[in-house]
Amino acid sequence: MRLYKLIFIWILVILNITISLSYALSKKQALRLGHELAWKVYNRYVGKDSCADMQMILIDSKGTRRVRTMKMWVLDEGKKRFTLIRFYSPADIAGTAFLDQSEGNGEEIQHLYLPALGRARRISGRLKTHRFVNSDFTYEDLERHYPDNYINMIVGIGKYKGHKCWKLESIPKPGIYSQYSKYISWITPYLLPVKIDYYDKKGKLIKTYRALKWGKTQNIWTIYDGVMKDLVAKHSTELIINKIRYNIELDKTIFSINRMGIF
Repeated sequence: MRLYKLIFIWILVILNITISLSYALSKKQALRLGHELAWKVYNRYVGKDSCADMQMILIDSKGTRRVRTMKMWVLDEGKKRFTLIRFYSPADIAGTAFLDQSEGNGEEIQHLYLPALGRARRISGRLKTHRFVNSDFTYEDLERHYPDNYINMIVGIGKYKGHKCWKLESIPKPGIYSQYSKYISWITPYLLPVKIDYYDKKGKLIKTYRALKWGKTQNIWTIYDGVMKDLVAKHSTELIINKIRYNIELDKTIFSINRMGIF
């Protein structure tokens, strides 16, 4: 907790300095502070593990809503992070599971289990640009976004829902495949990305993410409600956490490809 407090104080100090400079940062300073901030966000404390009861709500252009129930487990092990998502309803998606293993070095290993196939499929390459279970999140959106794979730069200061935020621009480095030319994240002083704008290869804004509700659970900042909007398809996906528990001593064996079909 002492480290967390020191990080928080560091952020407040840098934020105040940045505001006082009235955006007078040189490009070199903006890049340095942006890279440091990206790493702080990447390494933000989210507990040793967690389990969340969630809803995914798909909303079409006419406002029609389809509700799915799901559960998400997360385990941090050193630099690695394991994430398992399993859907429980409705019947057409029940049993579908997603497993992400972030190696902590820029490598992301993703698998999707479909009950109809009875096996897990590796998600890699251009498949990561596909929609995750027909939602407005792609598989790339579910990655942790390793900071060294991007050119990160602070491009301004703003307010979102009354909270001061950095505007952090992230551009994929040459050789890093992405469906986006860049994305701009609004980062709070407690390291939550509460607003993200996604731009296509032509520089056009195509998607937005907005946190609608956030707060602390077990002294850990948590986004309870957020929505991803596809501005082209005029479709959106809302993710709601109904209940979350941290530091519950999860069994690592649940994060296994061979157990993805256990429902």
